[in-house]
Amino acid sequence: MTKPRKGKSRSLDPEFITALKAGILTPFWERVKNDKTLCLEIRENYINIYYRGCSISKIAQNKDTKSYTYSFDEEYFKKETIKLPNENILEIDSAKAWINYFPTLKNIIDMSSKGGEREFQQLVVRENNDRNTGNSTDYYICDVEYTSARKNGRFDLIALKWLSKGAERKINKELKLAFIEKKYGDGAIGGEAGILKHIRDFTKFITKDADYLHEEMKEIFNLKLNLGLIKGCKKKIESIQSIKKYKPEVILLLANHDPEKTGLKKILLELIDSDDYKEFCKIAELKFAVASFMGYGLYEQGIYDLPTFLNRFEKFLR
Repeated sequence: MTKPRKGKSRSLDPEFITALKAGILTPFWERVKNDKTLCLEIRENYINIYYRGCSISKIAQNKDTKSYTYSFDEEYFKKETIKLPNENILEIDSAKAWINYFPTLKNIIDMSSKGGEREFQQLVVRENNDRNTGNSTDYYICDVEYTSARKNGRFDLIALKWLSKGAERKINKELKLAFIEKKYGDGAIGGEAGILKHIRDFTKFITKDADYLHEEMKEIFNLKLNLGLIKGCKKKIESIQSIKKYKPEVILLLANHDPEKTGLKKILLELIDSDDYKEFCKIAELKFAVASFMGYGLYEQGIYDLPTFLNRFEKFLR
């Protein structure tokens, strides 16, 4: 199998970046920077703009014509018939037409059955990247809904761990990544897509498909910084360590666990004694994120390993 090119699975051509900052796509860039309900994510020569965790737009580059194509997932329409602006963005007025249509698209998403879990994920991105708290949290979110080039790894969020302490924040070399999986409600912690599956999948990923991830995430982080999408940081990062050189954190966000339910404790106790967990611990660290007084900011002090989590939050784990 051909190896993916270094740092190219998720990136934008220079022409795309120029179009966003000083060209026909500038209305989208300005709207995202000023509208805190939106989140822009970088893909392979296209971008997604998310609203409440749902893609409100996909803007792809047409290399032959230097134009761009706008698309919106029609599954949100249900049975409604709505006339959309022209999908071809040939000039700045085409982009403005879509921006003027954003209230309609937002309303369509509001009335759909999507959101919830996805919206929670977007809030994590916003609180750690794009608000005043982003200057003091210890993790920046590099990417959302990541799928590796060989499709061996799928992660809800990939974060750059960069401690906010003055001395630490000045060091922009050999930083580390963290992988974040959200579990929204008790129904998501077990079964085919539960915690154990993530343990097994990450073990497979780090041994087969992690070669270029650090370069890819460095490029994405620096591009987001260039686009003004990350606050509290004034200089680019020079390097991220390969995750094969250390034990990266795999952090679980357990949203809205019901303390009266017994399933979570049972799963965690079985996990800690399992061979899968023992193999996983050779290459990574399983952690659990706890909110800082009901917020979504990720602070090192609120990230616990499995034994500490089981002991410290025993009253929530019947």
